[in-house]
Amino acid sequence: MHNLNYIKLAYETLPENIYISELNNIEVMFKKQIKIGETVDCFYSSINNTNIITIKNKENNTINAIVKIF
Repeated sequence: MHNLNYIKLAYETLPENIYISELNNIEVMFKKQIKIGETVDCFYSSINNTNIITIKNKENNTINAIVKIF
């Protein structure tokens, strides 16, 4: 999957009360590439005003990427 798609997945995971236009910094930590046919889950958390989205492979629960938006 192209790198920008990881960011798109992260933005789609954000709660509605977080306005994307107010977010200026994005940090992406790539762990494992998402390949064609793989299914992923996205998990959201917020720590110290940092929005963290973890993208995991649904079948084997490995982390594909961690996206921090602040």
